[in-house]
Amino acid sequence: PRYCAVVNCKDELAQNYLMDCIIQVFPDEFHIKTMETFVEGCGNLHQDTNVAQILCGLIKRLSNFMENEPETSSGLFEEHQTFERLLDPATKISEKVGSQAAASIYAAILDFAVKTSEGKALGRVDQVLSKCAEALKTADVTSQASRTLKSILTTPLDSYAITDLLDLKSYPDVMQLLSPQMQNAVAVDIIEKILKKGTIIPNVKKVASLFDFISTIVEDIKSEEDEDDVDEEEIEEEQNLVARLVHQMKSEDESIDESFAILKLAKERFEKGGPLRVKHTLPTVVFDVLQLVKRDDDEERCEKMLKFLHSVIEVISEVPEPEKAFKLYLECILVADMKKLENSAYDFATAAFDIYENGIPDQKAQVEALKMLIGCLSSCSNFGEDNFDALSSAATKWSIKLLKKSDQCVSVFSCAHLFNIADEGNSEKVMVCLKRALTAAKQAQGMAKSSRGELGPVELFIAILNKYLFFFDKQEGEALIKAEDVQNLLDLVSNETSSLTTSGAEGNDRALKFYHNTLRHIMSQKEKFPEKYSALSLKS
Repeated sequence: PRYCAVVNCKDELAQNYLMDCIIQVFPDEFHIKTMETFVEGCGNLHQDTNVAQILCGLIKRLSNFMENEPETSSGLFEEHQTFERLLDPATKISEKVGSQAAASIYAAILDFAVKTSEGKALGRVDQVLSKCAEALKTADVTSQASRTLKSILTTPLDSYAITDLLDLKSYPDVMQLLSPQMQNAVAVDIIEKILKKGTIIPNVKKVASLFDFISTIVEDIKSEEDEDDVDEEEIEEEQNLVARLVHQMKSEDESIDESFAILKLAKERFEKGGPLRVKHTLPTVVFDVLQLVKRDDDEERCEKMLKFLHSVIEVISEVPEPEKAFKLYLECILVADMKKLENSAYDFATAAFDIYENGIPDQKAQVEALKMLIGCLSSCSNFGEDNFDALSSAATKWSIKLLKKSDQCVSVFSCAHLFNIADEGNSEKVMVCLKRALTAAKQAQGMAKSSRGELGPVELFIAILNKYLFFFDKQEGEALIKAEDVQNLLDLVSNETSSLTTSGAEGNDRALKFYHNTLRHIMSQKEKFPEKYSALSLKS
């Protein structure tokens, strides 16, 4: 055909019309064979002619040919190297037009590559992305061009498995052309696709590529952090998605070494996210490493992983998120104890006590933290005598230092469970805890009434009575707690509750219900163990 006739026509509207006529009138086979001539002709058209629209029209025509006649077209495309003959001249044209026109050209070529390339598709998609990134890296990308670029990134996301997509080296380069907000949107799309399909990212190389793809929501953007309008809720929502993503990063063949290497990389990349992000993402790394430790029989490797966890939790503590770090240390104590790694468990416990002492100033938070710590230590069974004695003594010491007497009482009698009543040395410590708790309860009684919803003095006495009964049941004979001790406390509680009425007051009703349940327990025990409980007398 005489393209020169079209070129010589200097009217841009006429050129648009004539080129469209050529696209529509001539058959697909003809366009395949004359591809270079047509594309080069587009480059010689009037500067106001919509070259991108013309070129996209031709590419769409060829893509439709593939969809309608796949058997015929695929052979022709490969025989005439259509993709290669299209990409290079189209790239030259894209360098002469605006960002939106260039983006639309690459979007059309990408769609063509996806539909026509079969086994070569990923390589060709990467070529298109590379050319696109190169052509637009210095351009002023308009909002319309950004939307087109986003569709370019979405096309392979919808067409290929995520694990294959991660081999596209130029994908992140195209993402960098977008605004931070649009980059975030693409990154979220990628993560949601992985989570929806349950895709496993199976090795360090793939995980590194994934972090490159989603770096915009994982890493700290300095310009963003300098702004006053940082949307912390939006960041939290994004980071919760990223945290869920960590569970998909693991070896498919359950290799502990590979999975651990992946999680170390995750920690390294998450640390670049700054305080607003790491407090949401790093805890997931901790839990996933703990799962590896639980199923690993290699003591040396377990020690190595637990040491790594120290470094992770230290980062969280320094955010600062001391309470979150404290709870994570407790989780580590339990796992280390389960694996009989006493030194590691002791190190975690020491770190937890350090955070309790220096990082949790709030009184209510201290009470809850100490309660969790005592419960954690009570669940451990593999500490040596010296280490456990040091930890239990520290827990008792901090319990006594609590500001409110009612909190002291509850915390101290909880410490009694840290000691083995069957051990003669520890049995005395049980008694010391119970007596200190009783002293604290009496001091609380002499002070102003507890505020609404807190454990009042009467309830404290009942709770201590229950602890006495617990250890009285558990001991052999009366080596530690005598029936006389229980009876004295029972009489005290009876006197304290006699003044309470069922007036509907929440505290009174709760205390009376607690007391009556305790009496029912004692009566039940008297029937089961009459000899042991015969000395206990219940007032009517």
